[in-house]
Amino acid sequence: MKSSNIIIDIGANYGGFSLEIAKRNPNKVVYAIEAEPSLAKKLELEATEKQLKNHKVENFAISDTEGIADFFISELGDHGTSSLLRFSKENIINDEYWAGRQDL
Repeated sequence: MKSSNIIIDIGANYGGFSLEIAKRNPNKVVYAIEAEPSLAKKLELEATEKQLKNHKVENFAISDTEGIADFFISELGDHGTSSLLRFSKENIINDEYWAGRQDL
């Protein structure tokens, strides 16, 4: 298996993984993919402050469909729960993981 010089963190959120992995692997390029604009901006600032030149932030969402879509940003609690899917009480209460979340 060929070694890669690229690491991709999809849904990078606040950068807990991508920033640390960039610090530990200065010879690899780390792409932090974050759709929520304010989180992406914070990631860019944090990487700059830490002088991580190998940490690149891309502000877009990943989907199984190519094109342009609405992006729904969670205004309560964790912005990392933002989604391409429309927020719905029915979807939340019927999902085993999300039903217990108090911030949605």
